[in-house]
Amino acid sequence: MFLGVRFVCAHCHDHPFEQWTNKQYFELSAFFAQVGVKEGTRNLEKVVYDKNDGEIVFPKTGRTASPHFPYGQPLSASTAEGRRQLLAEWLTSKNNPYFGKAIVNRVWSYFFARGIIDPVDDIRSSNPPVNPEL
Repeated sequence: MFLGVRFVCAHCHDHPFEQWTNKQYFELSAFFAQVGVKEGTRNLEKVVYDKNDGEIVFPKTGRTASPHFPYGQPLSASTAEGRRQLLAEWLTSKNNPYFGKAIVNRVWSYFFARGIIDPVDDIRSSNPPVNPEL
C-alpha cells in the first residue's frame, strides 16, 4: 500500500480494474533501490543510508527501471539529490494528487472511526466515498 492505494497487484501484472501498471510499480520501487540497511551500534538498531548504486530490474524484460513519479516525468539520471529526497519532495508537493486525499481520509477516520473512503487504505476509483459531498 502506498498513499492509500493498494499497489500489490501491480507487482505481478497490470491492475485489472484500476489505472496502476506493472511498469509503474517498478518505477516507483526504483526510488528505493539505492537504500541500504546495516546494523547499528546498539542492540536491534538498524541504520538506513543512501548507497551510490543499486537498480531495480523489470522481471519480465530484464531492463532497468528508472525512478518515475506515477503519471509524471522520469527523473534525470544525473540528479545530484538522492532519490528518496526527491520522492519525499514530490510526496508533499501540489503536483501529487494522492497525498492530500490519503492524509485527509486517514485523519477523518481517526476522528469519526471511518474514512471518507472506507476502508481508509483502499483509495481507488471503484471504491467511492461514503459521503460524496465531502
